[in-house]
Amino acid sequence: MKRLLSILMIIMVPVILTAGTLTITQAISDVTSAIRKGDASAIAKMFDTSVDITILDDEDSYSKSQGEQVLKQFFSSNKPSSFTIKHDGSSPGGDEFVIGDMVASGKTFRVYVLFKQSGKSPTIQELRIEKK
Repeated sequence: MKRLLSILMIIMVPVILTAGTLTITQAISDVTSAIRKGDASAIAKMFDTSVDITILDDEDSYSKSQGEQVLKQFFSSNKPSSFTIKHDGSSPGGDEFVIGDMVASGKTFRVYVLFKQSGKSPTIQELRIEKK
């Protein structure tokens, strides 16, 4: 019985330690889906405590809630119909990024998202939406 309990502990410890973590692959999938839907709330959940956002010619650093409002405002006048990843990669420091094209309200935008590993899960450090 003790042996069975020991085996279960060995199996369960890694599962418990990784519970609640989000992999970069899952984060990219989640943000891609949220961009396609124009879901500012879902994107903002992945923001770090402050995030650099550039939308067209407006660039600033925002808190999570401010960043969410900025995105909501953009999506309210630019409803996405598609988002296609064109390139993704990582920096030597371990940051990950995604570059894609979003079609919204008949216009094409280039979207850049920079992720940084923060604790257990990657967070969005920077988001840029530029007219293509």
